Amino acid sequence: MDPNACNYLVERKIACLAMDAPTVFAPDYVDVHRTLLGAEILIIEGLANLDALENDRVFLVALPLRVKGRDGSPVRAIAVDGLSYDQMAPFDHQLHP
Repeated sequence: MDPNACNYLVERKIACLAMDAPTVFAPDYVDVHRTLLGAEILIIEGLANLDALENDRVFLVALPLRVKGRDGSPVRAIAVDGLSYDQMAPFDHQLHP
């Protein structure tokens, strides 16, 4: 990920960057992770079947393992597709900081 793209996502105040790539491939890998995590943006990598999602916006549940002394973990990721805006609004981090 280009650092400019990273800064754009921080400015947009996204809650989470979820992608199918196994990492945010970039020479500035550590800087990108620090920037996103420093802005409290979660990073979820290595997701599968994203092409099966029909909507641009989904309700995502990511259940990590609790690993003492670590800042990352595999997750069980579940995307709920097809919810209306009203159904997702109570969970929208931008509406309810």
